[in-house]
Parts: sequence; C-alpha cells; structure tokens
Amino acid sequence: NVTVSKNYASNYAGGVYLSGLKATLTGITVTENSCSKYGGGIYVKDGTINLPDIQLLNNKAGYGGAIAIDANERTENANITIGYDKDHNANLLDVLNYTHSRCPLISGNTATEEGGAIYYNANENAKCKCKFLVNV
Repeated sequence: NVTVSKNYASNYAGGVYLSGLKATLTGITVTENSCSKYGGGIYVKDGTINLPDIQLLNNKAGYGGAIAIDANERTENANITIGYDKDHNANLLDVLNYTHSRCPLISGNTATEEGGAIYYNANENAKCKCKFLVNV
C-alpha cells in the first residue's frame, strides 16, 4: 500500500501525474494534496489507467479536486476505470459477490473553479472512456 499525502504543485497534479501510459494502481491512497490549476490528487493526460481500490480524500485544486483528466489534443485518449468486479477485472460489477477488502472512495475533494471530484477537459476529437464502479 502507498499513500501520497500533503504535496503541492502549481500547475498539474498535486499528488500523482500520469501521462501516456497503461497502468493499474492498487492499494493507493491520495490524500490532502493540492494544486493551483489541474488535479489536486491525480492528473491524467492520455493513457489507460485502472484505479481499482483508489482512495481520493480531501484533495484540492482549481479544476478537479480529486482527478483532472486532460484529453485536449487531437491524438489523445483517456481511458479511466475506478473500481472492479469480484474477479478483480474492470468489468461490470457483481455487487452481491463483491469480495475486495477495500472499495474505491472519492470523498471530501474540492475545486475552486470546476469539478470538485472529477474534471474532464477535451475537445470534440478527444475520447474518454470512464467507468465508475461500486457506486452506492
């Protein structure tokens, strides 16, 4: 398990900056980070990111207190999955058989401009596939 806590950035990603990669981050807590502009907790620019049991708590930014997703160029795509099913796959969730010990949690995040939890920035040519699982 990893905790990213109490960091600051002026432009992008108070906590974690992810760009152009395919990654699964498990057991990560991103808390009390801040950024003046985009992504208090996490900033994602292009790529495929799976966050099956992410904890995003009390992060602050101008845009996207918890997460800012930027797919603003013609060639960029962002694929984000938060949560997973009983077999640890980023598929449709089987709530009755959910066995993971830690559910994803996005709570207490704030933005001074837009997107207290999540901010998505894109032009009409960009693509974002976002899945949010285990919403109760």
